[in-house]
Amino acid sequence: MAKQDEKIKIGFFRSIVMAFLIAIAGAILLSGNMLFWAGNTIVNNDQFIKTTAPLIKNSEIQTAVAKYGTEQLFTNVDVQGYITKVLPPKAEFLAPTLTTQLKDDVNKGLQKSLAKPKVQTIWNKSLEKTHNLIIKGATNYKGNGTLDLGQLFTFMTNNLKDTKLAFLSEKSLPKNIGQIKLINAAWLPVVHNIVVNIKPFEAIMTLVFIILVCVVIIIAKNKRRIITKIGFLFSSLMLLTIVILRILSLYAENQISSDYQKAAIAAYQIVLKPFYIQTAILLVSFLTITIIAWLSDNSKSATKIKYILNNIISGKLHILIFGKKENKLTTYVGNNKKYIIWTIIIFTTALLCVVKINLSIIIDYIIAALILILTVNILAANK
Repeated sequence: MAKQDEKIKIGFFRSIVMAFLIAIAGAILLSGNMLFWAGNTIVNNDQFIKTTAPLIKNSEIQTAVAKYGTEQLFTNVDVQGYITKVLPPKAEFLAPTLTTQLKDDVNKGLQKSLAKPKVQTIWNKSLEKTHNLIIKGATNYKGNGTLDLGQLFTFMTNNLKDTKLAFLSEKSLPKNIGQIKLINAAWLPVVHNIVVNIKPFEAIMTLVFIILVCVVIIIAKNKRRIITKIGFLFSSLMLLTIVILRILSLYAENQISSDYQKAAIAAYQIVLKPFYIQTAILLVSFLTITIIAWLSDNSKSATKIKYILNNIISGKLHILIFGKKENKLTTYVGNNKKYIIWTIIIFTTALLCVVKINLSIIIDYIIAALILILTVNILAANK
C-alpha cells in the first residue's frame, strides 16, 4: 500500500513538472515566434526592404499617401490666400473654387507620380537608407537613455566616411555645444539591447525550447501520447495566434479614419504577411508531428489508418516502383526500417543543435527529414 501511495505521489509530481515545463515551452514558442519575425523583418535591413517594398506599389496605399500629402500641404500652406492675392479684386470670389480644383489636381498628380516604377524605386531606396541609419544608430548607441548633440553629430559624420564630406568624420563638436541634450528617453538602451542581442537570443530561445520539450518526453511514461499532446497544444497555440492577429486587425480597422482604412488594411496585410506564413508553417509542422505520433500509437483507429497508409506507401507504391521481386537494398531497408527512421530523427535533431538556427533552417530540416522518412517507407520491402 505504501509503495502504491509512493507511486501515486511520484506520478503526481511528474505530471506537475511536465505541465510546468510544457507551459514554459509554450510561452517561449509564442514569444519566440514574434521574436523571429521581428529579427528577420524589422531588424534585418535586407528582409525589411523585401517586406516593405510592396507597400508603395499598392494602389490603396498610393491613394492614401497622396491624400495625406495633399491634406498636409493645404493645411500648412495658405494656398487660398496666395490665389486670392494674384486674382483681380472682382474675381476674388473664385478663390475657394480654384483652391478646391487645385487641391484635386495636386492629389491626382501625386497619385500618378506614386504609381510610376521610378518613383517607387526612389521611395524604397530612401526607406532603405533611413532604416539602415536607424538600425546603425541603435546598434552603436552607448548611453543611459539620453542623446546629446555631440552623439548625434558623431553618428551622422561616421556615415560620411565614403563621401566627399569624409573630412567631417574626424571632427567633433565643442563640449559646451556637444553636451546639449536632444532626447531624454529610457527606451534608447532597450532598443540598443534588442537590436544587438536579438539574434543570439533567438538561438538561445530555440535551444531552451528544444531542451524543455526533450526533457518532458524523456520523463514521460507514455512518450507517444505526450508527443501527441505537445504537438496538438503547440499547433493550437499557433492557430490561436492567427485568430488573435485577425481580431486585432478588425479592432484596428475600426479605429482608423474611413479615408485611410483600406490603405491601413493593405499595409497590415503586407507587413504581417511573413509573420502569418511563419505561424502557419509552425502550425502545420506541429500538426504533422501530432499526426505522426498518433499514428505510431497502437490504438484501434491509429492501427487502421496505419494499415491503409502502409498498404499504399510500402505496398502498392513500393510494388509500382520496384516490382514484386525485392533486391538487397529494399530487403535491408525493410528489415531495419525502424532503426533507419530513428537515425534520421536523431541526426536531424543533432544538426539543429549545432548549426546556426533560424526559422527557415528548422523548416528545411524538418521537411528534409520527412522526405527521407517517406523514402525509407517506400523503399522498405512489403511484408
